[in-house]
Amino acid sequence: MSDTGIYILTYPGDYHLSKALIRSLKFFNPDIPIMIIPGEGVNRDDHPFDVPLMPTPGGFWEQMKHIDRKFWAFQGPFEKFLYVDADIICTRSIMPFLEQLGQQDGKFINVQMTINDEDWSQSVDNVEHERHELSLQRVRSQIGNVDVLKDFDPDYDPYAHYPFNAGLFASSRLAIDEKAFESLHKREQEFFKKKLDKEFAWNSHDLFFADQGRLNYLVDQLNIPRKTLYPYGQYYWGGRAREFLLDQVLAGKSESNFIHWAGCPRPSPSLYCRRPLLPLLTVGCSDLPAKYKLLKEIPGYSVWKHFSSERQNWWKDFYARLSWTGRDTRRILYSIGRRLLMPIKQKL
Repeated sequence: MSDTGIYILTYPGDYHLSKALIRSLKFFNPDIPIMIIPGEGVNRDDHPFDVPLMPTPGGFWEQMKHIDRKFWAFQGPFEKFLYVDADIICTRSIMPFLEQLGQQDGKFINVQMTINDEDWSQSVDNVEHERHELSLQRVRSQIGNVDVLKDFDPDYDPYAHYPFNAGLFASSRLAIDEKAFESLHKREQEFFKKKLDKEFAWNSHDLFFADQGRLNYLVDQLNIPRKTLYPYGQYYWGGRAREFLLDQVLAGKSESNFIHWAGCPRPSPSLYCRRPLLPLLTVGCSDLPAKYKLLKEIPGYSVWKHFSSERQNWWKDFYARLSWTGRDTRRILYSIGRRLLMPIKQKL
């Protein structure tokens, strides 16, 4: 097996995304090794993938719940790796980045950074900076509860570095080892019990913003050098409201390497993924720009549909569309109901 490869964490609820992701990666990078990190509910004997599943590791790694299993990447078979969340699609060759990755030595992590350290520090430290409040809010939403974190680790400054997204990053094997994860886990358990008076939960946001907060924290505490994914490995966030033309992507003319739908509507067989129903899908997504509702489709939807297409009979395809559309309808109605009840609750 190659010294450099890709890991994808997935579970049955996002198989429709991870299958398309794998096909897109293979289309643009035919020889790249890919391995699945099995999430909650994955049946090792019955799954839809033509790439290997990572064997369950022993020790503390095995105890990690599904939301944190992306950390399995640090003990997997690849000496250098790119980790990719399932809600991403590849839009051009990433071989230049993988070649660059293979030449990096020691411990490191490549992450998406849209602002350099100097500009970040200025936006955080200067209360009159135009991005000051946005920067503080990004830390609170991407790292965790900063007030509680002060009590957990007084020496940790969550504002010291730009908070990176943990959905796509590259690193080296054992850059963060089992001991570091286990030590943090024990401290979290003890803190939850003694300070928060509750049982620890892996997906809790009471302290860290789940796995993303933990990864940012450990990279900082272990002094792991941060490198950028730019220009060969960066992604475009789907919430920025931009059309992606399938013909241009297939011709290798995409301006980004990936589309990441983190925190915004994701492609699915649902009828809400395109106009005229698309504006309804944005109900409850208050952080999306207004122009998102003017798009013809979810950013990258046609690209996803191209790589997700399978030969299915008419009834199976119709049932999938009906099922996903029904699911989105229930979510939309729930969001509308919550908005209508909010003024009433505030008066009470």
